[in-house]
Amino acid sequence: MEIRNILQEMNTSLASRENAAKILIGRPRLIQDAVSLLNENETKLSIKALYCLEILARKDIDLLMDQLKHLTHYAKTSENSSANRCLAKIFSLATEKDSLAGKTSYLPSEIKESIMETSFSWLIREESIAVKVFSMQTLWDLRCENDWIAAELKAVLQNDFPGASAGYQSRARKILRKLNHEFSDKI
Repeated sequence: MEIRNILQEMNTSLASRENAAKILIGRPRLIQDAVSLLNENETKLSIKALYCLEILARKDIDLLMDQLKHLTHYAKTSENSSANRCLAKIFSLATEKDSLAGKTSYLPSEIKESIMETSFSWLIREESIAVKVFSMQTLWDLRCENDWIAAELKAVLQNDFPGASAGYQSRARKILRKLNHEFSDKI
């Protein structure tokens, strides 16, 4: 079954997205084809591909490891909020796995750098709350990669906190507590 057929049959319900993702499991060529669709100008299929890839990442982020470079490249130019939400969740799952890996890094440094740049970009520009929340978590997970990440993340969150939505404030509060705890431990 071709990826276009799978995605055309898929709707936005969770059950439908999960069924499409199940078809892709164990079929790296279909996963690659889904990622390749992102470079085409078919927005509806691209969004459906990302919906499916996000579910795949939730099941096992390792299934997308070979495609992260392409996903980070696509994220740099994506202006679609739905696409960015899916990408932000995928990046959050990847960086969470990397941070849990400890000294053995899960992600290559160029992927981490690209995810970090994109996450900061999403955090400071006009984006949906979900994209910003996933970006906060991603940057928290990447804070040890460069000394300045934690300080910049803290500054952005403190600056945006007063006028932000309740969802933004809730996640920002949790991350700010962790950041403040880390900063006080270093003193």
